[in-house]
Amino acid sequence: MSIKIMSQIWELDLPHNAQSVFLALADHADDDGYCYPSVGRLAWKTGYGVRQVQRTLKELRDNKLAIPMSPVVGGRHNTIVYKLDPSAGKHKPAFRPRPDFADLPPDFPDIKGDNMTPFIEEPEKKGDTQVAERVSPKTQRVTPKTQKGDIAMSPEPPVTIKESSMESSGHQYPEWFRPLVDLKGFKRTAHKAAILSIQEGCDEASVNEAEIVLAFADYYQNKGGRATNGWSDPVAALVRTLPVQIAKTRKGRPKANSLNIDYAALKAEVEARRQGGSQ
Repeated sequence: MSIKIMSQIWELDLPHNAQSVFLALADHADDDGYCYPSVGRLAWKTGYGVRQVQRTLKELRDNKLAIPMSPVVGGRHNTIVYKLDPSAGKHKPAFRPRPDFADLPPDFPDIKGDNMTPFIEEPEKKGDTQVAERVSPKTQRVTPKTQKGDIAMSPEPPVTIKESSMESSGHQYPEWFRPLVDLKGFKRTAHKAAILSIQEGCDEASVNEAEIVLAFADYYQNKGGRATNGWSDPVAALVRTLPVQIAKTRKGRPKANSLNIDYAALKAEVEARRQGGSQ
């Protein structure tokens, strides 16, 4: 943690998200400004999503506030080293505290006591001499007896809406995770840790998790990956070999920061491959 750099960041005129991520970087930096926290750690510290942290880091890089000292490739096992440079940022206007009366010039008008406008009591009005009804501080008891005149309508009972489960087993999986459900050896559990691990790995590598999962499912079942590697659980196998699956998917095509994936088309393609392999 560099208190020196953090104190300089507080003086910069930055948007709230840039300030939060910049301070989180400084929390890992030495006094020379070098740090290498993961995107997941920054997201946990700031409360932002992984993709928002990635966008904010790009803004800091573009403004020369966080200078990458290693290739900006990312990935679970490829952390980026940054050198922080708060001097490249724009400073806020100097803070000016509210002046105290002791600092006022000698010719400032003397203000004694309360300078608020006094309350002017209205003169007594003649004519209506009705005495105002006295309000009792006691809580009045409400009886269930029927009152004459207006009848108060009872409020409608709240409606409870039960959301239907997406899975018959009671576990809800993301859409991109569904191809793993049909694979041999899949266990119907929550898989929360595995889902989070796959998302973080794909986000840091700037690839779409749907494409990775579909390619892995095809390799696992149709291309003999399960038998070749002796896998018994597709989810555990994907988490364990995620860097390899990402490298295989990205090989032979230009790098892209984001992919527009048609989930339905990819799923139909995988189903067509399965049907073709079974014939």
